[in-house]
Amino acid sequence: MDHARGFFEIVANCHADSSEAAACLGYAAHRLADEDGALYWLRRALDLDATHAEARIYLGNLLYDRGEYEAALFHFEQTEPKDHVDELAAWRLIELKKSIYRLPSDDVELVPWANRLSELAEEADPTERLLAEVEATQPDGTFRDPRQLELFGTLLVELQGMQRRPSELHRVKTVAGVTYTGSWEEIVLQMKMDDRELSEASLEQYMQRIAYRNRAETGLAIPVTDAESFVRGVAAAGLLMIIR
Repeated sequence: MDHARGFFEIVANCHADSSEAAACLGYAAHRLADEDGALYWLRRALDLDATHAEARIYLGNLLYDRGEYEAALFHFEQTEPKDHVDELAAWRLIELKKSIYRLPSDDVELVPWANRLSELAEEADPTERLLAEVEATQPDGTFRDPRQLELFGTLLVELQGMQRRPSELHRVKTVAGVTYTGSWEEIVLQMKMDDRELSEASLEQYMQRIAYRNRAETGLAIPVTDAESFVRGVAAAGLLMIIR
């Protein structure tokens, strides 16, 4: 990736008006964990060509990973379903529209995106999914978006249920300012994946360890019977705030 970035820097210098060169430099910077550089070059690419959908989708995903959900949705909304060649950004757009705009799962505005997810699921084959996992791997061996791979296998199940169940999205915010959105189970999953010490544990093990740790530190008991009770218990302990 260092060699790739060096090449793209040469190209961007020689073709300062090339949105594609700027975007490629942004992709390489992100793979090298240079987030500031990635943000700069992706925005530069869009300054040069506001219709560059690939750069806009990549920037939206990067902002989503940073917890800047409104900014991510701003960019996702400037794309069309046909611009998306994988499920991640389309799925996130649906999630954000349901959460921020409080749209029901069967809202007509979500139908084109749900249809695109179905199309992508039909088009994908095992090789493409393997390549997607490789693409998500950073130089240190970790994944760019840890939640993506763990939740990837549930995308089809969730998609099939979108038209059958009402919106069940909740949002919480930790004392550190990190926001999580999803069902109670998905929120606990995201919390677990962001905990370096417990990311490999099961959800049950994670809840038990957090409850035990909090009991030892504060004397307060956090229930671990189910995800909702756990999240509400963590909120009662003052470790996060339930927004919705």
